[in-house]
Amino acid sequence: MDRIVARSLETYLIADLVEKWLYKLKQGPPPLNQKKIPVRRSVTSLTDAMRGPLLHQARISGEQITEYNIITPTVWNFAPKDRFGKHGPAENALLSTQIPPQVPAETILGRIIRSFDPCLPCGTHLITIR
Repeated sequence: MDRIVARSLETYLIADLVEKWLYKLKQGPPPLNQKKIPVRRSVTSLTDAMRGPLLHQARISGEQITEYNIITPTVWNFAPKDRFGKHGPAENALLSTQIPPQVPAETILGRIIRSFDPCLPCGTHLITIR
């Protein structure tokens, strides 16, 4: 949790700085000469984000984006078996884990899942209501 709290605080501080920088900007001519016709009809970009690989793909027809796909780190990390039968990283980590009988399974498995830092909409918690 400390890592997530630190990221949240860092995001807050950076947003505050960005707001101050925006007020210092002076309006001028556009920095780029934009072309009317895109050079490519499709483009793919792959980068490493904090949680893992991030892929963006776009298809362009004329001057319009006709398709846009994003594959987030959570999708990569929590992917099921691929077409070659290879497990995704999180699934592989869970399958190879031995759980001592004196430790609740959800404690160990929860730590493994959280170590992959799933995005908040994909986060799931197991609770017991008494």
